[in-house]
Amino acid sequence: MLACSHILLLRGYAFAEPWKLRPHVIVLFHHEELGQHSATNTAVLLLLLGADLFCCGHPEHDERLQALLREDVAGTAVLFPSADALPAAALAEAQPPRRIVILDGGWAQCKKMNQWLDPALPRCVVETATREEFGATRRYRGAQSGRVQTASAFAALCRELREDPQEVQAVAQGLFAFMSSFEAQMGPAGRLTVLEQREAGRQHLLENRILPMMLQYCRDVTWLSQERAGGVSLLPVRYDEEKEGSQLPDPVSAGVAIFSLAQPLSFLSMVFYWTVEKPIWAIHSEDLPDYLGFFVHCISWLLTLISLFCSRIPFSCQHGGWVLMFGLAYLVFSFMHYCLKIGLPHGCTGYVQPECPIYEVLDWHKPEDVATVSFLTLGVAFPTAIILYSWMVHLRDSCDGKADLREMDDIIRRQMEALQAAFLQY
Repeated sequence: MLACSHILLLRGYAFAEPWKLRPHVIVLFHHEELGQHSATNTAVLLLLLGADLFCCGHPEHDERLQALLREDVAGTAVLFPSADALPAAALAEAQPPRRIVILDGGWAQCKKMNQWLDPALPRCVVETATREEFGATRRYRGAQSGRVQTASAFAALCRELREDPQEVQAVAQGLFAFMSSFEAQMGPAGRLTVLEQREAGRQHLLENRILPMMLQYCRDVTWLSQERAGGVSLLPVRYDEEKEGSQLPDPVSAGVAIFSLAQPLSFLSMVFYWTVEKPIWAIHSEDLPDYLGFFVHCISWLLTLISLFCSRIPFSCQHGGWVLMFGLAYLVFSFMHYCLKIGLPHGCTGYVQPECPIYEVLDWHKPEDVATVSFLTLGVAFPTAIILYSWMVHLRDSCDGKADLREMDDIIRRQMEALQAAFLQY
């Protein structure tokens, strides 16, 4: 047994004193990782190597980090496999970076953090990291099966930057000890979530004669991580498959797409109806629509606008692509309607029933007029509506204090601290 400040650890699961590397190491983790059970404790592991922790999305941390990185842009390297990333070995031949930024989080989160960082900061990528050498705490499928975890990439980075061999060996040995402890505590099942640890309880720990991942880092490490991360307690995670791409469930993604269509289209439908179909400046009392027509072309837009400002559903110019695709699809549909001679049920003026166009402005008997209307609609009206709604959503979000979300974060944080305190009593 080995004493680590306030608790006893099995010798194989204990860590040595913090080791300070030559480069200044910064670990930038995404704010969505706070309170989650799906991190790999890369931040805590690198903390033992003298790294500084910053939470991306925390206003104070963002401001301090941006100011720090501006001090030495040329001497900083961001470890991220972007398209313009240079091999770490090439950086070592030119000038080894004085500061290294490590992005810690899910793949989608790391991409967002990389986009947030100054593009002038050099990006680097490692070429020698393998799962066979360093092991892995995540499973991947298909073409991503060879991906390594962040800590493994950092160990390979130190080697490719030709750091002091003793330091490289210390990093590799530390990672090996971490992985050995991790795999030993995961058991033969290969996966053990924190929730399962809670359900098994004290009896499970006593029967298996092992300590949970939480106890590896000791109270001193937890306190140090809280100090450097601005009061954030970094808790362990599960050995699980990481889903690539969007982190939202498919039904939620579909709902966002439908929302992105309904908002600007309801506005455009109202505008076109009262300016093209029934110009409001030339309408007579006998031409007023019935309740259903008024609901479809006015009231429904007001209701969707209210839903926009009463929700936090996102909308941006990128979401506007769905609107443009819908407009193009409807234009193709109107052409098929013309080619198949579907017509209108009650006929129209000027054409026999099978040749009646859906709308007079989309009369494919006059292709020049349709081309003009299509350009004005898809090239001017639709982009204008998309920009307008993007601005309204930006205005909505800027006025949202998100007090309820902060309260939820506090509740999760207190739950995690209580869970950690319970394990630290063993």
